[in-house]
Amino acid sequence: MRFVLVAGEASGDRLGAALISALKARFPEAEFVGVGGAEMEAAGLDAWFGLDAFSVNGFVEPLLKLPSLLSRFFELKRRTISVRPACFIGIDFNVFNLLLAGTLKRQGIKTVHYVSPSVWAWRQGRIHRIKRNVDLMLCLYPFEIDIYRDHGIPCEFVGHPQARRLHGPSERVDWLPTKPTLTLACLPGSRRSEIASMMPLFAETVSNLEYKAMRFMFSSLHLVNLSVRISSACFPQHLVLAG
Repeated sequence: MRFVLVAGEASGDRLGAALISALKARFPEAEFVGVGGAEMEAAGLDAWFGLDAFSVNGFVEPLLKLPSLLSRFFELKRRTISVRPACFIGIDFNVFNLLLAGTLKRQGIKTVHYVSPSVWAWRQGRIHRIKRNVDLMLCLYPFEIDIYRDHGIPCEFVGHPQARRLHGPSERVDWLPTKPTLTLACLPGSRRSEIASMMPLFAETVSNLEYKAMRFMFSSLHLVNLSVRISSACFPQHLVLAG
């Protein structure tokens, strides 16, 4: 049994690694191929190419890299059809993966999408394209299930792996400040370009708040090494609470 998985960013790589581990526990002889990062490869993915091919953000950058993205798209389509997997699993990276899923489904390949687009928040019309392109939607949040069932789309609530890593309330106080202090979390994203462009703005905001004598601690969730380097360079160290 063979699975093709495609993740396009670091957060998807982390989700994909957990998914591979779960599938291996159920199908010990399964093979995993496709696109992922270091975590998915460590979990057992035989990567056709890495995440850097998809490192784009905003509106202009994807247009500049469109020829490369199209080349990767058609290469993935060709290689997936050639290996005839048990199913194709697109992990987040919605525009690319849902389009790829549609082309593969028309070739008779079962398609799964892991991480629902935010159809419950905006552009709800996307649900119709999802219904055409996806055989099964894996949802991170329980309230998403009703949306898909209302439209006759098979779905399963699988939860978010990160939620399982959080400590219980009684343990969480160990890292929170002992005095009444506002704790701010900075979530710059997981794409390198996203972090590079947004982190300085986050840092400027934090500095402005400090200038106004607001008492707080700052917590940054370091998703990739670049995040660590930029946040270390941008933020006053006496404000940083390790995340």
